[in-house]
Amino acid sequence: MEYQGYTLYQISNHPTISTMERYVSWAGLDIASDANYGFYIRLKYRIWAFLDGVEIPISPDAKYVNLLADNSTCVNSAGQIVECGSPDSIGEYDYYIGLINEPIIIQDLIVAKITWADSEGKFNTF
Repeated sequence: MEYQGYTLYQISNHPTISTMERYVSWAGLDIASDANYGFYIRLKYRIWAFLDGVEIPISPDAKYVNLLADNSTCVNSAGQIVECGSPDSIGEYDYYIGLINEPIIIQDLIVAKITWADSEGKFNTF
């Protein structure tokens, strides 16, 4: 869905206001790769809410969600989150940096992370 120049991706309705439709738009990507600064990949998303097609303002502290990939979370060779130390586990940051020379469609990554984050309740900030 296009709205005010943004591409919005629909997520689940609000967890307690079932008629409130929610969407997210991609707000940015940060990659830190320096021992003094940190090692992480951050996908930033903006949350949008609508009741009967009318935008509902969201407070500034709840409007944005950062999804962080660092090595405190582990994934398997398919990029699925697993327990660190389990067979085939690798730090999530290391996994994505290992793909640096692979052709990746950023939109596919953005949408995959939206789907995962929504299923985990990561957008339930308000």
